[in-house]
Amino acid sequence: MAPTTFKLSLLLLLLLSLQFQHSFAGVRRPNACEGLCLCFNGEPSSFYVECEVLELHDVPVIPDNTTELFLISDYLPSLPADLFKKTTKLREAEVHCALTGLPPALFSQTTGLTRV
Repeated sequence: MAPTTFKLSLLLLLLLSLQFQHSFAGVRRPNACEGLCLCFNGEPSSFYVECEVLELHDVPVIPDNTTELFLISDYLPSLPADLFKKTTKLREAEVHCALTGLPPALFSQTTGLTRV
């Protein structure tokens, strides 16, 4: 391969790599999401958190800017009363766990919640 062709190939690979990274920027936010959950931006004002780990034994930290939460686990018997204290933007919470009950004021701070 000629040196010029090789340089052009490397440049093309670099540009494709940058385009790929730009295309998926914001899809996975490891700094905003701890543990086994996945976080990603959706529509302009949506932030999704998916914690679909059947062996999840502890409730993960839910980022404050969460708008949609999907929490699925076979082992969570309860949720902390302050779980949604700072998630004031929460609009939807889908929780499938082995819960024995819910704290009385669990959703008191989530005034925009439209679906549980």
